[in-house]
Amino acid sequence: MANSKDNITNPNEHLEIPKWINEEYFAQVLNKDEPQYEKILSFKPVAAIPPGENFTSIMLRIHFDLQMRDGSTKHKTYIFKTMLAEDRGGKEIREGGIFDKELMMYQTYLPAFEELYRAAGEQIQLAPKCLHTDQRENGIHFVFEDLGVKKFRNVDRIQGLDLAHMKRSLRKLAEFHAAASVYAGKNGSYPDDFEEGFIAKDKLELHEQGFNVKARSYHKAMDGWGLEDQEKYLKSFVSQCFQR
Repeated sequence: MANSKDNITNPNEHLEIPKWINEEYFAQVLNKDEPQYEKILSFKPVAAIPPGENFTSIMLRIHFDLQMRDGSTKHKTYIFKTMLAEDRGGKEIREGGIFDKELMMYQTYLPAFEELYRAAGEQIQLAPKCLHTDQRENGIHFVFEDLGVKKFRNVDRIQGLDLAHMKRSLRKLAEFHAAASVYAGKNGSYPDDFEEGFIAKDKLELHEQGFNVKARSYHKAMDGWGLEDQEKYLKSFVSQCFQR
């Protein structure tokens, strides 16, 4: 078999991948997910998405070539999600509790929601399968199935979804909210952590400062868009973003 590493593309060559993300880390994942594998022939982590597509975490696609016990070889990929470095925005993300809530979702709530559907005779998957969670190096980390294997792909965030995919996304969102509502009816309220989103009341000033930085850049960019009645939009945007 030709080495599959020759065909691997990295959409972000400048991404720094932590050294502890190595073959040894994934041994327990492979033992559970691929029990017939004998040894790792090659291991290569690369960026899962290009620059500008994600702002609160590092997303990697982990490539393996595996030798199986029957003598065959198998190419395997996983998606690995980890927190940003402390000095690159990770501190603010950690303080916002985003990953803590995500950990609860994948460990507790999403499996419970999907079980509610199974009990009702429906086989519904609400999110990628989470194969492993871990807390180390001052962060929280996830290993997911690679949905790219099933031909899923990220949509260009600038272009957005077409109508068919928008309808499908809204249906999936409705399935999620329906299960969450039934679960709360059976088990009571969710933890207080879920009462607020990323923009918490006690951090409003910090978020306003960050948004105003982005707003100034956006205002500057609008000058080059060639909009009709451009001045009207510029004035409207400033009045909304910089006045309290």
